Amino acid sequence: AGYKYGACVIMLNQQNDDALKYLLIAEKSGKSDKEIAYFIGRAYENKKDYSKASEYYERFLAAADKEQIKKLKVKKHIKNCKKMQEWWLSEKTLFQHKKSPI
Repeated sequence: AGYKYGACVIMLNQQNDDALKYLLIAEKSGKSDKEIAYFIGRAYENKKDYSKASEYYERFLAAADKEQIKKLKVKKHIKNCKKMQEWWLSEKTLFQHKKSPI
């Protein structure tokens, strides 16, 4: 029950921390549904933890069939996470250069 609640909440982009908690509990309990990795990835993406999101999307990509991958646009999510990681690193570097005295 917690898994389905978490998945629904993630799809609605609400109460992300609670949903992630339920999804991680379901994962640890051995929930066999391969979509759980996708929903955990979405939760981390919503939290702007793009590294963990990519990790879970890649897990889903390895386990899912082509139809699921296409339906859930997993490759697009992975691409977006990688872009955001690159942007964050460039912004962080730029900020560090601005802080250091010349």
